[in-house]
Amino acid sequence: MAHGPSRVSLDSLESMTDNFSQEQVLGSGSYGKVYRMSTCMVKDTELINVHPLQLLFSFRSNKSISCPFHVTNNTDDQHVSVRCVPKHEGATPRYYDLNLLGGTLPPRSTHTFVVTMKQVHQLPADMDVLDVVVVPKTYPDNGRLFHEVTLKAACATACEKTTSEVLLHYDCYGLLKSMDVHPTEPWILTAYQARLVIWNYKTQTRMMEREFRPGFIHSLRKLGSSRVFVSSVRFIVKSTRQLFVVGDEDGYIHVHHCMTMKRVKEFKAHGSAVTSFALHPTQPFVLSASRDQLIKLWNWDKGWVCIRTFTGHSAMVNQVKFNPHDNNTFASASGDGTVKTWGIFSPTHFTSLNCQEGQRSVDYYPTGGDQQQQHYMVTGSEWQLRPDNATARIWDLRTQTCIREIKGLDSYCEVGVIDCHPDRPAVLVTASGGCGVSLHDSTTYRCERTVHFGLGKVVCVAYVKGARSLAIGHERGVAIMEID
Repeated sequence: MAHGPSRVSLDSLESMTDNFSQEQVLGSGSYGKVYRMSTCMVKDTELINVHPLQLLFSFRSNKSISCPFHVTNNTDDQHVSVRCVPKHEGATPRYYDLNLLGGTLPPRSTHTFVVTMKQVHQLPADMDVLDVVVVPKTYPDNGRLFHEVTLKAACATACEKTTSEVLLHYDCYGLLKSMDVHPTEPWILTAYQARLVIWNYKTQTRMMEREFRPGFIHSLRKLGSSRVFVSSVRFIVKSTRQLFVVGDEDGYIHVHHCMTMKRVKEFKAHGSAVTSFALHPTQPFVLSASRDQLIKLWNWDKGWVCIRTFTGHSAMVNQVKFNPHDNNTFASASGDGTVKTWGIFSPTHFTSLNCQEGQRSVDYYPTGGDQQQQHYMVTGSEWQLRPDNATARIWDLRTQTCIREIKGLDSYCEVGVIDCHPDRPAVLVTASGGCGVSLHDSTTYRCERTVHFGLGKVVCVAYVKGARSLAIGHERGVAIMEID
């Protein structure tokens, strides 16, 4: 059974669950009557603070229900690693998976962790089976260790409209490979190795899905084998028809109708996997990047003719992104350790930013930000040998110099810049292999908030403009978080 969306407010639960006594009843507020609640006692600790001390699930039958709690590192100079485990070993796998819920907190920081209950018809008779314990993940070098903290589970009978949701989980379709958000419709396109799914995040329902298989000609070229995996997807919304494109690991591009998911075209585009698409804001152009080190520009109004091939990278191209300040230029991030900028009318790049390691992601600062920041770009490094040395870098494109580094990210770094409010600075997003998504002030680069959904490594992030939310694609699921 597929897991439908579930919602939870990351702010309102804290004020409701700070102080409860044994078997206290809340009454019939916005969350309805709360029942089966017990006191949670926390041992004294000088390293961390966990709040609230209850997991309040707004239960609905056969829906995934999420509940946040916050962990604060009170130290001035020490990173603290935490993980979540069931209080009663073996009792909770039926209700939620805590294996990936945890992370490392820098000094004087607060992280939000989201526990998500799987779809069940009814709650257990004994709510104690849902209790969660926050424990040390690693021992600090100086020997200081915080005590375990137990979070007691409780349930409410009704649920108000909230601001964050988990859409689906690993046991639905397998590991997520790619994701895109429709700019005008409430649709999220998710792609797995061999399946495509479109979700409506407003109605919290799955619109449609189909198995991904190569076409007849493609299969003939593979000597009859039908084993082809998806590598990248993207909506095309500027055309007269609602379409989306799929890139596979053989270098083919597949064009599908959104409403029927029927494939209308398939063609060989690259010599290896298609890693990324970028859609031109005004022209019928699509960029495709590939492991074959090439970038190509396609015109879908003219039968998907290739207008230009861009050469210059010496390793796979991981991502391409159009410049919002000049639609005829774009950037590419590559495993060769460079981020290059290009014009669509020339096959060669005009600038190259040299980084210390391979680059996984790139984004421009948006038009709504500070005028000076319109000349800035952010890049994120890819997989490194050490688990904590992925880096996000801020670049001044006028001088082609790095003006700031955000270090200590885990494994690799997805980056993005979101212009979510006309009267506020843009939000810088970093997401790393350690499952955490961090929101930074785009002026000071200070981390303002980090959220862990326990859904595994982050594959991609996308802004949901109409809802001012961030869609976060993890290997084991998709979450949506409102940005305020």
